[in-house]
Order: sequence, then structure tokens, then C-alpha cells
Amino acid sequence: MLASELAVRRSPPVTTDQFHHRESIWRIIVDIICLLILIAAAAVSNAIAKPFTRGFFCSDTSIRYPQRSNTIPTYAAIILSIGLPLLVMWFTEIFKRFYFSYYPKQPFLTRLEYCGSLFTYVSPFLRNLYVLTVIFAYGYVATWLLTEIAKNFVGELRPHFLAVCQPSYNCSAVTSLYQYDAYLQEGVDYTCQNTDAAAVREARRSFFSGHSSSIFYGFAWLIMYLHVAWSWRHIGLLGHLLQVGIAVLAFYIGYTRISDYQHHWHDVFTGAVVGALIAFFTFKFILDWHQYSPRFLPYTAGNQSQMPPAFQPRFGSLRPRLPFSPMRILLSEGIRWFYLVRRKSVRAVYRLRFRSNIYNVSQWIGNLYIVIGIFAFANAINSFLTNVGKVSYGRQRPHFIPSCFNKTTYKDFCADPTLWIVNYTCIGESSAILVEKDGAFDIRQSFPSGHSSTAFCGLIFLALYVHRAWKNHNLGFIRYFVETCCFALAAYIGITRITDNRHHPTDVLAGAILGTGIAIIAFRYMLHCLKQTAPIDLESETFSERTDLEGQY
Repeated sequence: MLASELAVRRSPPVTTDQFHHRESIWRIIVDIICLLILIAAAAVSNAIAKPFTRGFFCSDTSIRYPQRSNTIPTYAAIILSIGLPLLVMWFTEIFKRFYFSYYPKQPFLTRLEYCGSLFTYVSPFLRNLYVLTVIFAYGYVATWLLTEIAKNFVGELRPHFLAVCQPSYNCSAVTSLYQYDAYLQEGVDYTCQNTDAAAVREARRSFFSGHSSSIFYGFAWLIMYLHVAWSWRHIGLLGHLLQVGIAVLAFYIGYTRISDYQHHWHDVFTGAVVGALIAFFTFKFILDWHQYSPRFLPYTAGNQSQMPPAFQPRFGSLRPRLPFSPMRILLSEGIRWFYLVRRKSVRAVYRLRFRSNIYNVSQWIGNLYIVIGIFAFANAINSFLTNVGKVSYGRQRPHFIPSCFNKTTYKDFCADPTLWIVNYTCIGESSAILVEKDGAFDIRQSFPSGHSSTAFCGLIFLALYVHRAWKNHNLGFIRYFVETCCFALAAYIGITRITDNRHHPTDVLAGAILGTGIAIIAFRYMLHCLKQTAPIDLESETFSERTDLEGQY
């Protein structure tokens, strides 16, 4: 098609009796590879990885509960969290397939392209099932992986830990108040006498609840799917009653984990929040649920403006797209600039005034400057607020007593653990050794965690950038995979601050909230270049040429 013809054609072709959508076999392959990587990582973490070996206090009554059997076994939780949503989704799509067959319809054709000019047409019914199943599976596996990461790196003891471990140290024989509140380390002060290594390993994996996270992910996804896929005009409150029943079942399963002494209440609560949030973000940002018409993934043709972007007919060029490699923010803008230069569509959109001279700046340079500048500004603000909290609060770190006092004499100092001590001086507080190691002031700066706030600020900003800038159609799940890795890495850094006894859990949580909030505010309200002045993905052209190219097919 000639360029002169493209200039006249500035809108998609008039919809007649067919809708077309193009899908590449390479995107399907990429999706499957990403899923397999996540599944392998989660399976290895579940079966092989050794959890953090945490000690305990004899005074800790939260781990003295008896061992009880599971009201909801693990296999039942897996069947409910996976089987029930898939069964309902498949049944709904099959029902709509036959229901819409009674009405005049326009075929919605999906063209699956192979190598070269080879392609085949796929039924929209099969494509809908594939998209729903794959995206649901991606979110489920991501939930599973994050759960396994937390279980292994936190290593929290279950409520029935003492009953399962059967420690060699007899807490009932302790008479000294100091010994009662002393921290007992595995391999030093006690060993587990239970020969079932798998049971002892599971007794160290309480945070957070895997039952709760998987159930709330599957059921939250199912509730949102029912909300957009079913016709509420015909079924009235019956559908809402079903949604309430699903939510009640999810809460019941979570409650049983507490009553069975398998988890602490905060384990179940955290698992529920994580599972529900992943379901919400997966459904909202990958499926883009708020743009769906009531019939959800359309089998019959409808108003194109009501169709979600992920499933709209594509009228773009049929020429091959440029392959994209996952890189960081710095190289991402450079690759995008190179791509647009190859397409001969780059123009200078920024003007730099220096005295009386005006210089044109390439778009990618301006974008790169703005992105890095705002990223640095966000991290500077995060660092400032973190240090203000540390200095203002002055909370002692978990290792405060061993660092402040001589480790061989602080036992006598804390003979009465209930005594509130105000007048004290750290042994060697002015010593260069103590300052060099921890710092006389550093041991009183636990809240909030600087590692956690910095990691979440930087990596969440990167995840938002990847979600906004990496929109090449052939990427498939790669950008979501990178986003998941960013969040997992930030969570891992925060968890290590707890397991290293450098921060309390509330310090890490506060740092994560602070860093995430600053990253979202900086990206959402300060970074306008990606939304207003710059092409936001590798398939975008300049604004004058983008409209001309929309009419190609």
C-alpha cells in the first residue's frame, strides 16, 4: 500500500461482517516460557530450599499449641483455588458460546501467525479460554512464588512448633528469669528431636499462609470475573449471593488455619491481602476489566469502543515488529530511540533555551533526562523522609542490647526483664570499634528500614516504568514477569532485614509503604513525559504519523 494512500486513511476500516485480531505464535511461546520459569522457581523453593532457622524464647507462648490435623487439606485448597475458578470460567464461556449462537452475529476472527507467511484462524471461543486460563495461571503461580519466598526467608515458627520439633532444651525446667527470656538458637542451645525432617521444616514456614494466599487469589479473581461476565439484569441478586458465598468460603478456610494452630492470625491476614491484591492487579492491568462489556470477552461483534485494548481488532502494519530485549530504564529509552530512528519517525520535541539561543533536543534524550531526574528526585525524597523518621523516632534495633553492652556482662544487666531502664550508658559508646561496627546512633535508628524504603522506591518505580513503556505486542508476559521480579526482589531485601536481626517487622513494613508511596506519586503525578509528549511504547510513532499508520492492515 502506497504512503499517499495511507495519508488519506486516518481511521480503522469500517466494520462490516468480520472482526480481525492478530496473534503471534512467538508471544504464546514467550508466555509459556515465563510460566515455566515461575513454576520451576516456585517448585524448587517449595521442595528444596531450606527455610531460615529461627530460634525461640521459652517465654513465647504463641508456639506452644498442640499439633492438629488440617480441616482443609493442602490438596483440597489447591483444587478449590484452581479448579473452581477455571470450572466456572470455562462453563460461562461455553454457555455464552451456545447462547449467542441464537442471535445474528458477526464472526470475530483471530489470526494466529507462524513463521513467515504461515498463519491459521482460531475460534474466538478457544482464544477466550486460552487468554483467561493463561492469565489466571500466571497470577496464581506468581502468588505461589511470593508465598514461598516469604516462607523460606522469614522462617516464622508455626503455633505448634514446639510440639513438632520436640526440642532438647526443657523450658519447663527453667527457674531463672533470665533463662526464661533468653534467645535459644538451633544447634547451639537446642536441637529438634523429631526425626521427621519434612515436618520440622514445615513447622518453620508459617509466614505467610499458603492456604490463605492461594484461596483468596482464586476466589477474588472468580468474584471479579462473575461481576463482569454475568448478566446481572437477568439473575438479579442470585449472582451477588454466589459472590458472597465464595467470599464466605474463602474467609472460612482462612479461619480454619488459625483454629487448626497451623498459622498465626497475621499469617492468614497477610496471605489474604497478598492473594487478593495480586488477583486485583492481574485482573485490572492485564485483563483491563473495567473496559469490558457485560458479555466480557466478545464472541459476537459489538461496539469496538467498548472492547478492551487487549482484545480489540488490530489494524496495524503486517510487517515484523522489532524484537525487544529486557533492559533497565537507561537502555530502554536508547532502544526506543533507535527503533524510531529506523522507522524515520523521530523528531525533536524538546527545546532548550540558553541565553538567547534555542536548541532542539531529541525526544529520547529529553525523556531519558526526565525519567532519571524524577527517579533520582524520588529516591532523594525517600532518603530524606526515612532519615527524618529514624532520627525522630529513635527506635532501638533488635540487636540493641548485644551491641550496646558487653555481650559477656549484659545478662546481669537485664536480670529483671520487666524493669524499665532509663539511665544507662552503652559500654564503649565512644569507642571507635563500636562506631565502626554499628555506630552509637545507628543502633537507635531502626524505624523505618532504610533498606526496605530504598528497595521499594527504586524497584516499584522500575516496575511502573516497565508497565508503562514496554508495550510491544510480542513481549507477552515478559513485562509482567519483570514486574513480578522487581516486587519479589524488593520483598526479599526487606525480609533479609528481619532475618538478619537488623529491623523489626514493623520497620520493614513502614519502609515498604513509604518507598512504594513515593514511587507511585513520583511516577503518577510527576512523570508526564511518558503520557503526554513521548511515544510510550515501541509500537508508537510520532503523533503526526501515528494516525496515518492506523489504517494499515
